[in-house]
Amino acid sequence: MNRKLLQTFKRVARDDSALEHSEKVQEKVLLEILKRNRNTLFAKEYSLDEIDSADAYMKRMPIAKYGDLKPYIAQMKAGIPHVLLAEDFPRWAETSGTLSSPKFYPFIAEIAEHFGQTLAKIILACIEEEPERAKILQGKMLMVVADVATRYIGGKPVGYISGIVSHDVQRVEGMDTVFTPPCEVLAMEDWESRWFEMARSASRENVTMTCSTPPILLSYFKKIVNEYSPALNLPDDITKIWPDLMLITGAGVRMDLYEKQYQRMLGDYVCCREFYCATEGFFAYQKDKKEGLIPILDHIFYEFIPLKEWEHVTHNGGDYRSYEFTRLTYAQVKCNEDYVLVLTTPAGLYSYVIGDIIRFVSPDRIVWVGRIGRESNVAGEKLNEMHMSMLRQSVESTLGVEITHQVAAVREDPLRYIFAFEFEEDVDIKEAIKAVDKSLRQVSPIYDDLRKKNVLKCPDIVALQKGAFDRYFQWKQKKEGSLPQVKPPLFANPEFIEELGG
Repeated sequence: MNRKLLQTFKRVARDDSALEHSEKVQEKVLLEILKRNRNTLFAKEYSLDEIDSADAYMKRMPIAKYGDLKPYIAQMKAGIPHVLLAEDFPRWAETSGTLSSPKFYPFIAEIAEHFGQTLAKIILACIEEEPERAKILQGKMLMVVADVATRYIGGKPVGYISGIVSHDVQRVEGMDTVFTPPCEVLAMEDWESRWFEMARSASRENVTMTCSTPPILLSYFKKIVNEYSPALNLPDDITKIWPDLMLITGAGVRMDLYEKQYQRMLGDYVCCREFYCATEGFFAYQKDKKEGLIPILDHIFYEFIPLKEWEHVTHNGGDYRSYEFTRLTYAQVKCNEDYVLVLTTPAGLYSYVIGDIIRFVSPDRIVWVGRIGRESNVAGEKLNEMHMSMLRQSVESTLGVEITHQVAAVREDPLRYIFAFEFEEDVDIKEAIKAVDKSLRQVSPIYDDLRKKNVLKCPDIVALQKGAFDRYFQWKQKKEGSLPQVKPPLFANPEFIEELGG
């Protein structure tokens, strides 16, 4: 065991004692954020230097969405200092634009430290669960991530969060030898050249861990086996290239949907763990196989708005800026209720709605439910991303066949859902339709009622050829000339399914 590295991870991870004193810890985090940025333009507008408690802050600070921050962001892009942040910042982080136009946030150096903390927590929990996994400390973590820099704004590089933190975490004390490929490879502009050079560089290392978006890493492994191995004179088997690979970490997509594929490729012993993050920060990590992720409370202040209340206000044309929402702190939430996540971060976001919906499944465990407005709601059934995950697992269990990828759309005349599945094996389409329809009826009583009333017809299914999603996204990357944070959609339009099938 590499005891020096183990001690580094323990130092970087810190313990989870904040969960035992969440109210005190969260208020301390908030007041420290306000203190360090008290001389900014934004803080002066809202007299944040007068705030001395979390309660006073929530009464003073209106809820914000990106549109409310854009004027401040525009000033920062123009080079005006002390707008949202008191100190200068080295980079801009850009969102992938999954739901709308890309957003831009100032990236401060400590976000890379928060990323390192999240990974360290996962690694330590993995070893604690099975001590023999300590051999992962003898190797390195392979990072398969998005672009570190795509262009410059006001002299500052603009990149995607996964690429930025994977590059900058290597500057954290004690973690400079943990990752592969090195910074100069991660920073290569051309993504195809970068992916090839990553394989060349990492193949010389003892890779025991990885970090990526789960489907992207699978795609990369297949690319190594099918394209890079002959050119680099490598085995056509990932387990022969990296025989000690046993920890897969990732975010952006639910890891459990891809765990079987990793186990089939690498072996049943592989440990798959996810963490919950966004461009705005790192929020929670998977400690074990129990349901839910452990929140990280020591660098972001969280508020939680009941989802039903948010939907009532926004669907009825209410003003979210002036409406007096029920704004709960971490210590005040209830289990098995859905909440809109609200953040105040050291990177200059204040009572900011990132668009995520979360649920507490126990006092100190959360699950990501979906995104505000990112649901299929043809006639009131409101199928969200959690429903789609439940559907996938149910269909796999019923048919005894693994689903590699899936996407849903709605067709009219007659009104019905259409699902495109990439099955690992051939299936009886009629049986698959029955399984999908039955599962949807189980996860959504409103869908069941709409089917009984014949408002929605029986769903259609398109069985895609193997590799359809990989080919589509590689084509998209070549077309765009860059590697953004690709997240396969669970809901799309019928044209997208036609493109996949083509």
